Amino acid sequence: MLLRSVCLISVLCMVCCLAACNQTNSSHKKEKKEKSVIPNEQNIKKHKATSIDTTKPVATFEANMQDQLDNNDFMVKVFPTTEDDKFKMDIQYGGNTASDALKMLPPEYYKKIVLTKGNNSDECIVGFIDNDGNFNKMKLITGSGTSISIKTLKAYYLSTK
Repeated sequence: MLLRSVCLISVLCMVCCLAACNQTNSSHKKEKKEKSVIPNEQNIKKHKATSIDTTKPVATFEANMQDQLDNNDFMVKVFPTTEDDKFKMDIQYGGNTASDALKMLPPEYYKKIVLTKGNNSDECIVGFIDNDGNFNKMKLITGSGTSISIKTLKAYYLSTK
């Protein structure tokens, strides 16, 4: 009888030990899962980019074509995208529309995107103000008759040299 009691107590102790070990392992698994939920720097950058309002232009150019119609103007609007260095340009000249992509330097290398009037009333120059306050030309948009022309004036890139 004493032997049975000792065996029963030993079995109960083993079961309790196994149950305790199993609970510690499952709590370690929970800790690992919780650690993987903590956002890393890459997730924060993606979240920042996706929280941008892509419906509001960051730069706008408007010129009246001096015609008889009210809504028949020359307009260029630059919209942000979910990526920091890519923008979308919507262009209207009279009844014609066009769209183009604008690849920029990373945001820390310029202050803002600027649209200015070109040499003629039907020209718009797309560029940016750098950190030193200088205007840097990128594209020339020209409207004439029934066409819209987009010409790259300069391209900028980062070099590791």
